[in-house]
Amino acid sequence: MRILRFLPLLLIISCNSSDHPGFERLDKSVHFRLDALGDDDHQVSEASVLSLDCRLDQTDGTIVALKTFRRISKDLTSFPESIRNVLLASSEGDSMTLVGLGSELGVEQIFDPRVLPANVNEFELGILITEALTDEELRTLLAEERMERDLELKEQAQLAFVLDSLQLTEDDLKNGMYFKRLTETDGAKPKKGDGIKANYRSYISSGQLIDDTYAGHALVYQVGKPDQVLPGFATGIAQMREGEEAIFVIPSAYAYGEKGSSSGIVPPYSSMIYVVKLDKIGPDNED
Repeated sequence: MRILRFLPLLLIISCNSSDHPGFERLDKSVHFRLDALGDDDHQVSEASVLSLDCRLDQTDGTIVALKTFRRISKDLTSFPESIRNVLLASSEGDSMTLVGLGSELGVEQIFDPRVLPANVNEFELGILITEALTDEELRTLLAEERMERDLELKEQAQLAFVLDSLQLTEDDLKNGMYFKRLTETDGAKPKKGDGIKANYRSYISSGQLIDDTYAGHALVYQVGKPDQVLPGFATGIAQMREGEEAIFVIPSAYAYGEKGSSSGIVPPYSSMIYVVKLDKIGPDNED
């Protein structure tokens, strides 16, 4: 059982009663409660590189401070020994709460002393272990993060070029996508539950053609039904009237995201351009 990795720690504290329901005394005034178990495949060791989210509350639930430790490299000296022992019995994803006197929780070592309220002696300290990495895992992760930053910068540059070419500004931005009307009609606007028929050509921001429904079958779908079209596409269709044509420019966050399309045709972090005609609005999806 996963709880067995806490057994040595629990054996130490289980002989000590606690004044706090649900907690076990850990050391002196410090009491411990395990709130959630994480991933046993990423256990903390003396060699681990850790990231932690810490929250300090007064015992009445008033939030005092929040602090994130980002990739502490083999250095837990800012924590008292009792807390270090808890961390070394933990895994990535574990969350726990400790309650006790501020001096024994080491709150002045962990948080800026200036945020600590005067005349408050007892606190609750919540800790979530968001990362527990080996050196090799850290190197791999850093390489992936550098690649993602490069792709994000590339997308931003290509998106800026497209917006400039199409003379789109922040005024044309709605719910994360850019919209430019090419023709106008007095037709109806689609509403939730309507079936629509549309044709489009789609491109990635580099200009590569991805899809052309005019060469095959028109798109038909029901407005408001989830997981049928990209979020940015749905936002664009909602702004059109029957018979109109428009251009959608959709950043990757509202298109295929950081992974790209499942087919692999659209790369990660690709903004999309759609030239769309809303042909028909009806009560269902049929032509």
